[in-house]
Amino acid sequence: MCGITGFIDKTCASDRALLKSMSAVLAHRGPDDAGEALFQESSCAVGLAHRRLAIIDLSPAAHQPMFSDCGTVGIVLNGEIYNFAELRVELEHEGARFCSNSDTEVALRAYMRWGMQAVHRFIGMFACAIFDRAQQKLFLLRDRTGIKPLYYYHANGLFLFASELKSFHEHPGFAKEPDPGSLALYFKYGCIPEPHAVFKHTAKLRPGTWLAYDLRSHTTSEHVYWDPASFSRMPKLDIDYAQACRELKTMLSSAFSYRMVSDVPVGLFLSGGYDSSLVAAVLQRGMSHRLKTFTIGFREDAHNEARHARNVAAHLATDHSEYICTHRDAIDILPQLPLIYDEPFADASAIPTCLVSRLARRSVTVALSADGGDEVFGGYTRIHRALRNVRAAEGVPRFFWRAPLAALSAMRPFLKPGSMLEFKRKYARLLAAGALSRSKNLEICIYNEFDEDIAALLPGLRELPPTHFDARQLDCPDDTLDAMLCLEYRTYLPADILTKVDRASMSASLEAREPLLDHRIYEFAARLPSAFKVDGNRLKKILKDIAHDCLPPALLQRPKHGFSLPIYAWLRKDLRELMLAYLNDHMIASSGLLERRFVAARMREFLNGNDDLGLFVWKTLMFQMWYYRWMT
Repeated sequence: MCGITGFIDKTCASDRALLKSMSAVLAHRGPDDAGEALFQESSCAVGLAHRRLAIIDLSPAAHQPMFSDCGTVGIVLNGEIYNFAELRVELEHEGARFCSNSDTEVALRAYMRWGMQAVHRFIGMFACAIFDRAQQKLFLLRDRTGIKPLYYYHANGLFLFASELKSFHEHPGFAKEPDPGSLALYFKYGCIPEPHAVFKHTAKLRPGTWLAYDLRSHTTSEHVYWDPASFSRMPKLDIDYAQACRELKTMLSSAFSYRMVSDVPVGLFLSGGYDSSLVAAVLQRGMSHRLKTFTIGFREDAHNEARHARNVAAHLATDHSEYICTHRDAIDILPQLPLIYDEPFADASAIPTCLVSRLARRSVTVALSADGGDEVFGGYTRIHRALRNVRAAEGVPRFFWRAPLAALSAMRPFLKPGSMLEFKRKYARLLAAGALSRSKNLEICIYNEFDEDIAALLPGLRELPPTHFDARQLDCPDDTLDAMLCLEYRTYLPADILTKVDRASMSASLEAREPLLDHRIYEFAARLPSAFKVDGNRLKKILKDIAHDCLPPALLQRPKHGFSLPIYAWLRKDLRELMLAYLNDHMIASSGLLERRFVAARMREFLNGNDDLGLFVWKTLMFQMWYYRWMT
């Protein structure tokens, strides 16, 4: 796990010292080694820089940037190619000779042999830059799911790329202008989905995509090499449930084993839920020593899952560590969040994720994080709710919605902002007007957010930009569940969950691996009959049944909580002063981006006990803290 950065500068003014500065701010991603390479080409200066967290081949032979024998191709890579050993054997049979035992050298020589088509052979999480001097091209490449981040900036003859936005701030040519459309997406989703980024002329490379920069024409082109929607559109597998379970077990075992390949200690984040418990059970069964597991708990019983993790750890006899998060931890870590995430980010579970990463880093350098099971197999309760709403919307004639709309509209003066009844009023209005496409209906049902609220908050906004998952793509899968899971996989998963885990873990110099996000698992699951995943009220059916084969069902069966914390209660008490310091009229008005009266009204409602507005207040606080860290 590492950090990468670099530039292409048409003015040739960018030098090695600047490259070092861009790399130095990524030292948390790679404290073990640093390297830079600068090239003066006929039309520009090209820089590559790398910060290394040594995981595979700890020797100096794995130093980056790494170059081909002829010196014309260089690579910087963040992440891991898990099947590098098999690829190495294949390349050696074709005559390749290796100087290290690193996966980076395998990726480099795979490119030398197969070009950019080599990516189809990779199993792993990765973001890399490859500079091919002979072709006069720079290639940026990101893994299929978006586990590893990669930003780029292109304006005024300058092209920048980096694992995190903070590198761009080190370059004097970077213009940090907030993008209104991206801010609207942030307030809608609590994060900024790919390919958008908070600044103008800045983007995230989309998962499953590679970008080519041509040094001769100074133009870019994007190429999609993997698209989850294509698998959702395929015919369902002709397979019975027992066979599906057997095949999925085999895939899970392979994915879990790959992610244990390391030259440093490996552990696991254990929540006590189905996904992490399944990973722990499978791994511990095949190990001769005790697996190290880590969890975060809370004093508030409604949010505390530590006891469940403790029970699973005791049953499996893992080497378990636990930390109880308090409001004091939140107060201490909150000022660090804008630096860690360096883009507005409002998932409050970033706090315990940072804490569990620091806990794990005391014992291991790699930790498995069992994310993705909900997005791949349908584990979120909102999926069940959305399925019900969509069936009702599509099965009932438009005129039917006029009566409930009239009733809810009459109640409008008494409806609390953000409440479920207020949501139903807005939803019924759109249904009665026939104003919902299938894709928009799914989006609203999953995320419970309306564009009109965003427009009231951001007075300068003209329209929300399209997200990566546009209407044409979303309407392709015939199965509604498949469409929803694909939406979650392409938006919420990389933009929220994976961003949270990557920045939190890397802030502690810890590599987080995602065994359930092996692309082979998604390709298989997308083609399973929907009833194998969600059957009536039973969510994530097939994964739960496999977990029951490994662990007693009584150990796992309980209501789903997620990685939540009592943030709204803390905002009214222990975090109240911090909240008021950033959300008062003067602070809101000074940025010039938010409608201060809209914010003030919702703040009053929240402080008077309306928890439905807690998420809005948290989003606004996180935005204000980001703004005053990076824009003033």
